[in-house]
Amino acid sequence: MIEEVQFYPCRDVYEEGMALLAGLEDAALDARLLLEHFCGIDTNRLLAEPGMPVSDDLRSAFLKGIKRRGAARLYSRGAVLYGTSLYRV
Repeated sequence: MIEEVQFYPCRDVYEEGMALLAGLEDAALDARLLLEHFCGIDTNRLLAEPGMPVSDDLRSAFLKGIKRRGAARLYSRGAVLYGTSLYRV
């Protein structure tokens, strides 16, 4: 049996990443660079093909990277939240 793979438009995945980083100074830049990294593309292709399909596996890896980036940014700025999963020394 062949498993069906789900794809998402690149632009939607990028916007989802930006939303998770909302409130951070460089949310758009961080989301773009991480998406380029995980998809193996450059800025020109990202801009030229906003509907380029991103597989579910790549989207999941990207979102994990976004969440780690957001946690690292909060920690590096001194916003350690005691009693939460962000507090790890």
